Amino acid sequence: MQALLLILLMNLLYAGAPTFMKLAAHELDPFQIVYLRHTLAALVFIPILLFKKDFRLQRNDFLMILFCAFIAFTLASLLQIVGIRMSQATDGTFIASMEPVATIAMAVLFLGEKLTRRMKMGLILSCIGFVVLSYQTSDLTGVTPHRWIGNLLFLLAVLGESMFPILLKPLLSRYSPCVVAFYCLLCASIYMLPFQGLEMWQQLPVRSWATLGSVAYLGLGCSFLACFIWLSSLQYFSVSLLALSWFSQPLFGCLFALILLKEPLTPNTLAGGAIILLALALLKQKEARQEKGMTSVAVRYTPAVVKAMIRRKRKIQPPTPLTLHFPIHRIQHHSHHATH
Repeated sequence: MQALLLILLMNLLYAGAPTFMKLAAHELDPFQIVYLRHTLAALVFIPILLFKKDFRLQRNDFLMILFCAFIAFTLASLLQIVGIRMSQATDGTFIASMEPVATIAMAVLFLGEKLTRRMKMGLILSCIGFVVLSYQTSDLTGVTPHRWIGNLLFLLAVLGESMFPILLKPLLSRYSPCVVAFYCLLCASIYMLPFQGLEMWQQLPVRSWATLGSVAYLGLGCSFLACFIWLSSLQYFSVSLLALSWFSQPLFGCLFALILLKEPLTPNTLAGGAIILLALALLKQKEARQEKGMTSVAVRYTPAVVKAMIRRKRKIQPPTPLTLHFPIHRIQHHSHHATH
């Protein structure tokens, strides 16, 4: 029961991320937000790591961390913030819940996964839901192009985060979640140093309380606490069980956006979100039928195979039979969302 409550807390924290990204973006640019949230979370992990006997990484594992931190933490976070500034937090919440669909796309592209009829239907419904969600009109300008572009950028961020389970799952069999999370956050922070530097911390006291609270929420709530719960859950829970919690994120996310940003829930938003959730339910039904006796695709791929996949030296043939199990927003993942 306690574990399920922690999973619910994780989804609650991630659901609020788009809203607090938009609030922080009123005074900070995307590079500043990504730098501050990941640096803050990495600093909080340091006292925890002091109790570890050994938190050194092997060279190949560190290279994997570098790659994953750039794709799933740095680039995905930047795309999310830019997308949210051009669109709405409500849209971002529904798009972040499309992570299972993004995982299917990654499996088709990199793992040679074949699409079943149910998978194809889920992909088609997700695309329809995304179009309906993004098709918002105004009285003067018709279709809003910025909202389309913003939603597309947020979708690209979800695609980047969907590579997280394939890349980092093997590492969790050799290192604790704290170690993996710390190095990912540290690398993501270092990537932002050339853009911000240490002077950013001197500018924080002059910001509004809304901005400071948003940065604290993203850094301590999402990048630290939610990320830790997510990585810890990878070690103990089946992905199909965790995937059930995806459906709670749009509900929580809409409440955050409605209360804090006063974003209206238009008919297109509700219709597009409902179609996306229907697609997820369709994909989840397939997973439930195949849960017994199956293991995660990330478990079956050894570090050597993953390394070859990243370098794209050859096409990776999946084990037989291959069953794709979807990560939770940032649980068998991954990492969202993440960056959603």
